[in-house]
Amino acid sequence: MTTIIKRDTQVYCTYKNMFVNKWKLVEIKADNCMRKYKLSHYSDRTEKYHTVDLDTPVMKARLRYMRDYLPDILMEQLNDGTLYLKLLRLNDKVEKAVDRQVMLWQDTNTEYLAASGDFFRQFAISERMRIEAERMMYDAMVYV
Repeated sequence: MTTIIKRDTQVYCTYKNMFVNKWKLVEIKADNCMRKYKLSHYSDRTEKYHTVDLDTPVMKARLRYMRDYLPDILMEQLNDGTLYLKLLRLNDKVEKAVDRQVMLWQDTNTEYLAASGDFFRQFAISERMRIEAERMMYDAMVYV
């Protein structure tokens, strides 16, 4: 099932002789209950839509949260064209925060430090740290 979210901002398309939506957010639900998001922007110069996949886990989580709990803010950002830029910035901030947290834990975790000669054990511990750091950062930065 596909859901298209359009907003009020429209521009005139001389090729079609009609007004078209400047921004469209498309939500595609797959069979496995996963969602994909595509953001389309109408270019006056080329008179075509340019589509960007919003496929990082942070972007998907933020869009789901905004759709369910902050629909007014989602529509406002879609209407004024700032949605993509804000999602990119949030994605960058969350990734950096997760990396910093994992590095801090690696410096102080006795189990991780004791496994210094065993690469696979260190990797497994590091992955557990990353999962926990992602959960914490999503709660603090994405779901707000």
